Formats: sequence, structure tokens, C-alpha cells
Amino acid sequence: MKHEGTSRARRWGVAVAALAVGFAMASPAGAHTHHHQPPGPKVQDVPGLGGLAGPFGLDTGPGGRIYVSTQGAPPDESTGFPGAPGSIIEWKFGTATTLATFPGQGPSDIVFKGFHKGGKADLLYVVGKEDDSPTEINELGRLSNGQLQTLVDLGQYEADANPDQHQSYGPISSIPDECLAQVPEALRPMLAPYDGIVDSNAYSVEYDPWTRAVLATDAGGNSVLLVGRDGVKHSWVLPPVPQTVTQEGIDAINAESPPDQQLPGCLAGLQWNGEPVPTSVVMGPDRMLYVSSLPGFPEAPGSGAIYRINPWTGEITKWVDGLTSAVDVTFDRWGNAYVAELFGGNGGGAVKKVSTRWTWGGLKPTSVKTLASDADGLLQPSRVAVSDHGAIYATANLFGEGKVVRIRG
Repeated sequence: MKHEGTSRARRWGVAVAALAVGFAMASPAGAHTHHHQPPGPKVQDVPGLGGLAGPFGLDTGPGGRIYVSTQGAPPDESTGFPGAPGSIIEWKFGTATTLATFPGQGPSDIVFKGFHKGGKADLLYVVGKEDDSPTEINELGRLSNGQLQTLVDLGQYEADANPDQHQSYGPISSIPDECLAQVPEALRPMLAPYDGIVDSNAYSVEYDPWTRAVLATDAGGNSVLLVGRDGVKHSWVLPPVPQTVTQEGIDAINAESPPDQQLPGCLAGLQWNGEPVPTSVVMGPDRMLYVSSLPGFPEAPGSGAIYRINPWTGEITKWVDGLTSAVDVTFDRWGNAYVAELFGGNGGGAVKKVSTRWTWGGLKPTSVKTLASDADGLLQPSRVAVSDHGAIYATANLFGEGKVVRIRG
């Protein structure tokens, strides 16, 4: 389970682990020689959890259950694809069952809360949608006894409170006039400093069974939210992310822009405060909040991070840095953290493990290693979850035929 063990995210539109089993064979002399089978592949598909349209949410439950939420996909006349609705799926004993479907876009994330007396799962979810109106679809909801219900309108909270309105983003120093003159006029407003705007994209949800706290991230509003029964009770905003605009980054933007909207190379070297885009939040074993984050424009590689929030004092510190497109973080029961990097590895995706040790100040990261990446066939992991027994799962192929995989730890 998550509690154990995309400014902006919106701009960006793991493998049954085989155990190495030692077996003994009697030698002619009667001695026993142990032969070890080589470990299985790092990444293996979970049977029955393939062919998913936009698998964004993932959690585990008791008895080996896996819960997945999909955002769905619209019809595609060019390929004859009829479209797929957003959904919530439960997998157990090798069989996947759809618990609910959504008329429009499905959930960005899901978390297991418990069971009802009849045995049906009690789940929380968030639905976030990029739109000019932040209040259209940005909500925290619940699947209870098979029924979907809206609990809190997170978009309305962003519209009313705009938690990052006093935080400034954009160029740290002014752009020389001779360089600014080379920027297409239509793009110049984008290169001016600005304060946090009203924008909402409900992206993740977390439930802590010990405190019964419900947490969410708004990747459009750049906020981490503590949610109560009658609305948002508190919010935290991560600090701006200092970055350097690189020629590589300029080239990447220009490759996707029309000829009349090309950025000049003189912008390389510009210091920029990017928007801190929170993509997931989890209550750690030390009762601190851990938040995965994207760095916002210019999305410099290695500028992603995991932040640690003290919920009592509000202190925010960078816990792990050097990450690329960190879109999810979770813990196992031993206090190790796992991070999904959507475009990590060689650019196709990765899941990393952060080993930790306990200190008087809480968990301290001691090492970071890649468990699986695109080199192992893991592509576009959007979420990672760890079961009570330590099995590591991830959603994969977010932009294609999605699936859930298990990763050998």
C-alpha cells in the first residue's frame, strides 16, 4: 500500500519478480552441489492488467490485490480505435474486474482505504483535467459500495486560495535587450517574471490509515493539500526550482515549435526559477510528508526532486535531488523509498530505489539506485506501489497500450 510500502505536469499531455531458486542435486559421490537458476527478467507483465488506456493511478491492497485507475482515451478514426472510458480496476487472484467507469476523463490517481462490510473496496481517487476553468473537473472523490461520489472540489479551492500567488517564477535576472530583440514578439510575455496563477490539475491522492489523513497534490496549482470532510484544511507550496536554460533545452523547444516561434540561442545560460510541480505525496514511516516534484520550465534534466515536509512546523527541505521527471514516490515497510521517473533512464523511463537509515531527524537517504529502466523494457512508468510483502509494481506504457508490471527488487 502507498502508506507503507504535470509550470507543469499537465504539459507533458513493473514484473512478476522471479526468485533465484537454489536446488540440490546428489552427486555421484553422494555430496550435494547447489545450482542456482539465474534471476528472471527485471520487469514482467502482471497477467490480466494489460491493454489499459492511460493507467495513471496504482495502489495495492490486502491479499495481493492491485488497484488501477485509468484516464481512458478518446476515439481515433484514423485507426478505428473506438475509445475507452476512464475506469477503476481491481485485480486479485489473477483476475481483473472493473469496479467503476467514468463518463469523461478517469482518475489521475487512486488509493486503497479499506473494505466495506460486504467486502467491496473503499477507494479514494482524484480526477484532474487541464482546462481554462480550474473548477470544471478537479475533484477528490470516493468509490464507496460501488458508487462514485464527489467529496471535495479541489479546483474551486485553487480558484479561491491560489496558494502560490505570492511566489515568483521566471527569469531570475533581466534578459539583455539585444537578446530579447531576437525573441518573437508573441513569446516575449512568457519570458517575463510572474507570480503563481490560478490553475488546477488534481494529480495524486494519499490516505494514511494511522491518522486517517487524506492528502492530495495539485500539479497545476503547485500545492500539496491536506483535505478534510468539508474541504481543504491546509496547503503547502514547494520552493521555486532554480535552473539554467541550456542550448539543448532551447533546441528541444524549437523542435516542437513553428518556424515563427523559435527561441534564440542567446537565452542559453539564463537563470530561471521554475515552478515546483508536485506529482505525488506520501506519509513516510517517520510521519513526514514526502513529495515527488517536476521542476517546471525549462525542465532541465536532473532538476526533479523529492521534498520532505514537516507537517507540524511547515519546514520544507529537499530530500533527494538529481531526478528526471519524478512523478511518484512511495515507501516499503522497511523505510525504503521508490520513485517513478516518467522519462528517466535513457529517456524512456525508470523506477529507482532510495535506501534510507533512521536518524534522530527522521529518515536519511543513503543511496539511490535504478531498479529497472527503458533498458530493461520499462517504458513511461507513471506510478509505483509496494505491497505489504514487498512486491514492487508500476504502471507502464502510459502513452501507449498501458499495463501494470512487477519489478524485481
